[in-house]
Amino acid sequence: MSIAPMKKLSLFAAGDDCDAIVSGLMKLRCIEIVTADAEKEALPACEYPGEKADAEASVARIRSAVAALEKYSVRKFALLKPKITVDRDAFASDGSSERAWETVGKVEENLKETSRIEDEIRAAEDLLRVAEPWYDDTLPLDFEGTATTSFVRGSLPGGTDIGALTEALAERFSYLTETSSGGGTVYVGVYTLNGYSDAAAKLLASVGFVKAALPKSPKTASALSREASSKVSRLGKEKEKLTEELRTLALEIDDLRVLCDIESTVLETFRNREKMLSAGPVNYLTGWAPAEKQEKVEKFLSGFACAYGFEDPTEEDDPPVLLKNNAFAKNFEWVVGMYSYPKYGSYDPTFIMAIFFCILFGMMFADAGYGLLFILVAFVGVPALKIKGKLKKNITMFGWCGISCVIMGILFGGFFGDLPYEIATKMFGAPEFKQAIWIDPVKDPLSFLIVSLGVGAAHLIAGMAVKFYILCREGHVLDAILDIGLWWVLFGSVALVALVPNVGIWVLVGAALAVILTGGRREKNWLMKPIKGFLSLYGLINYCSDLLSYSRILALGLASSIIAMVLNIIGTMPGNTVAGWALLIAVGIVGHPINIALNALGAFVHTSRLQYIEFFGKFYEDGGREFVPATEIGEFTDIDDE
Repeated sequence: MSIAPMKKLSLFAAGDDCDAIVSGLMKLRCIEIVTADAEKEALPACEYPGEKADAEASVARIRSAVAALEKYSVRKFALLKPKITVDRDAFASDGSSERAWETVGKVEENLKETSRIEDEIRAAEDLLRVAEPWYDDTLPLDFEGTATTSFVRGSLPGGTDIGALTEALAERFSYLTETSSGGGTVYVGVYTLNGYSDAAAKLLASVGFVKAALPKSPKTASALSREASSKVSRLGKEKEKLTEELRTLALEIDDLRVLCDIESTVLETFRNREKMLSAGPVNYLTGWAPAEKQEKVEKFLSGFACAYGFEDPTEEDDPPVLLKNNAFAKNFEWVVGMYSYPKYGSYDPTFIMAIFFCILFGMMFADAGYGLLFILVAFVGVPALKIKGKLKKNITMFGWCGISCVIMGILFGGFFGDLPYEIATKMFGAPEFKQAIWIDPVKDPLSFLIVSLGVGAAHLIAGMAVKFYILCREGHVLDAILDIGLWWVLFGSVALVALVPNVGIWVLVGAALAVILTGGRREKNWLMKPIKGFLSLYGLINYCSDLLSYSRILALGLASSIIAMVLNIIGTMPGNTVAGWALLIAVGIVGHPINIALNALGAFVHTSRLQYIEFFGKFYEDGGREFVPATEIGEFTDIDDE
């Protein structure tokens, strides 16, 4: 409906009060704190590297604990589940905060101990794998030979001719023993008489011998394996106890989530404080507030020894944009934001856009059954799940579009496609009947196209009407009449030609001449004035092109209807039988949701496109930035003030 007027806040406060002031402003949620211009104000920026680093570390610790407990929590945190409602001040004063920090410490100790145990388990399991091939070896693992011989353990490729190798080693005063084999590998031990080790090593290397990497231990591989197995079992039990402890600690996860938001808010406070400038013991803050919130902010600041003032934005300023709309239109503000916020001080088209958005979406998705599902999700599901904030607006928007879908579905005969018709005629043998009370887009697409173009014409004229209003509001009444009004006369004359040809043709010629004569009035060169006038008449081609864009309403409407019809035909093929009803239900459960998802996306995209290009193109002045007030962090807790 409108763009809220903004006031610029300038504040000087003692450094000791800044933390309380910034925290309080964040709780008010009506001040956008902006980075002060240090060069312009000739003051250094405030910096809190130590405090901010500590806050970041605290948040990281809590998030790590929450992530560890999440898998064991009964209450999973999900996007569509309500957030935690809590009094943050009471949470800090009644000891809950301290207990939550104790839980964080316990989780950290648990994770540290779990990590140690897992490392030991991995080491023991690695030992088991390494020692397994030598399980039948009765020699200690640290045995390397006798006074006259050397001994080495290792492996050979599975295809090695052990007999031939044994004979060759014997020639080098060496003796080979086979310990085990498996997995294409032969595990052996080789004794070599002192003085012949090099010759034996060269022979072994030539056949792919790999020396075993075994731990130095006076115990045998089997004894070491038994100890490792016992250790793995014992450590596994210890780990299970730690897991049970995490399951118990997970009962406190909501307190950790609250603590996470509180500490994240502390971190955000330091980030906002770093937007301030320092003037010795005094800090300087700038920000933007809606004019209607000025009194509220002043009441809060009056409790501090500070100097502040509010002023209107100047041409050099870049005030943020806060859209003010009624309960219906505010759900469509995010659609405007997807394109670009309107420039501060310009026109907010949200309300008019919302009306046409519903109409166009409803025509592209003209199905009463699908519309009822949108309505149930938006107006029943959202309150039941206590969804708030931007997500609530996003879903509620589709609820309003669902109302339009129901109306259009009744007019154009869509109720889960032609489901009533298919059930009545295929299942019960009823005579054929017309499901639509006005036009069936599938059977009479030309009439539906004409209606679509008619709605498109109304949409375009509405955009021109907004431009007419903006020009008049700015005092350019003559420009509004000549640049907009004459085109309306020209459009009306086209219809008049069809109704009263003798009169309409003269009105058409007169309107066209008026457009030509006034189209170049801003041109200073007299020779260029008539040329610019004739060129301005080319705008008629642009309007026709814009109007043809609305033929996509027919395409989207047919896509949704025909897919639904195909699904219904498949579902009713077996007729009025148990198998038939089972197939119909199955197709409805699987097929129709897919059709809703695909065509809802298409309807949203193309409806938005018609708003952004055809409608906004007639008047919209973009370039604004969204008003984002400093606020407490509410990732897990409910801070919405609705």
